[in-house]
Amino acid sequence: MSKKLSQTEQELHDQIYELEKKIKSLEAELKRSNMARDAYDCMIDLAEKTYNIPVRKNSDTK
Repeated sequence: MSKKLSQTEQELHDQIYELEKKIKSLEAELKRSNMARDAYDCMIDLAEKTYNIPVRKNSDTK
């Protein structure tokens, strides 16, 4: 019976390891996504200043 418990414990450790890997991967993906968003915002700001045209839509539409 202790062998079953040991196997179950090992399966749980394996699941925890896989979930931790998944979390790290998702955190890295989120960081890249946030960096891309910031870069796009910067490009839009620069384009608006350079060409003096509004690029973003107005959020106060009714």
